Amino acid sequence: MNSKTPLPVDDLAEFLSGDWHLVRRLTSLEPRQGGAVEGRVSILPWNDGLDYCETVDVQYVGYRGRATREYRYRLSGRGSANVCFADGRFFHALDLRQGRWRAEHVCGRDIYRGSFRVLGPGRWVARWRVRGPRKDLRIMSLYERAP
Repeated sequence: MNSKTPLPVDDLAEFLSGDWHLVRRLTSLEPRQGGAVEGRVSILPWNDGLDYCETVDVQYVGYRGRATREYRYRLSGRGSANVCFADGRFFHALDLRQGRWRAEHVCGRDIYRGSFRVLGPGRWVARWRVRGPRKDLRIMSLYERAP
C-alpha cells in the first residue's frame, strides 16, 4: 500500500497504543517563520479510552525548550474517539475507520482545521491549519512507531 492510500483502522485503541516518535513542523505564515518539534509520545490505556502524553523539544520563533502535552481519547467505537484536553474539554472527534479524518475546533476567534491520515501500520500524520486574528499557522505532525 502506498502512502497516498490511507490504511483503514478497525481498532483505534490497538492502533494508537504504544510509544511513538514525533516530528512536527510549525510554519507561521504571518510573518513567515518556522519551527520544529521532536520527541516522544506515549499512548496508554486510561479509564474509557487512551491517555496521550507528549514530551518534546521545541524550537520556534526564538524559543528553545522542552514542552509537554496531554490529551484523553474517549473511545466512542472501535475505530473512533472523542479527543479531549487533559482537563476534560472536548477538542475534536477522530474516526480512522477509513484511514483518514477531518476535524474542526473553534478556540475563541481562532479556527483549527485538521486532517489525519494513516500511512501504514506504524505511521500516521496529523495536519492542522490555524487561522484567527492573531494566528496564521500550519502544523504538520508525523508519528512513527518507536522501536
